[in-house]
Amino acid sequence: MQLGKTYFLFIGLIIFIFGIAFLYSRLILFLRGERSVGKVVNKVTRRWVDQQGGGYSSNLVIQYKKESQYSEFVEQNSIASYIYNIGDSVSLLSDKKFGGRIMLQNPIILFSPPLLLILLSIVPILIFYK
Repeated sequence: MQLGKTYFLFIGLIIFIFGIAFLYSRLILFLRGERSVGKVVNKVTRRWVDQQGGGYSSNLVIQYKKESQYSEFVEQNSIASYIYNIGDSVSLLSDKKFGGRIMLQNPIILFSPPLLLILLSIVPILIFYK
C-alpha cells in the first residue's frame, strides 16, 4: 500500500510542477505580452464523430491589425464563444518570442487552465496523505 501512496504523491507533484510552469508562462504573457485590439467577425462550429461518440466546439474568428495589415485567427478556447458575441471588440495579447501565439486578454481564459491543473494535482496528495 505504501508504494501506491508514493506513486500518487509523485504523480501529483509532477502535475503540480507543470501547473506552476504553465501559470508562470501565462503570467509572463499577461505582463509582457504585446497588446492589441481585435474584433469578433464570426463563430465557427466544429462537429466530429468517432468511435467514442462525438461532439462539437464553437470557436471565435477574430480579426486584428498587425503591422498595418489585417489578420485573422481562430481562438481555440470555446469558452470565449460564450463570453463574446460577433461584433464585440476584444483585447488581445501576443507573445513577442513566439509570434504566432495570440490569446484573448481575459482572466478566465488565461488563468483558469493552469489553476485548474494545480488544483487537480493537489487532490491525490490530499486523498492519500491525510
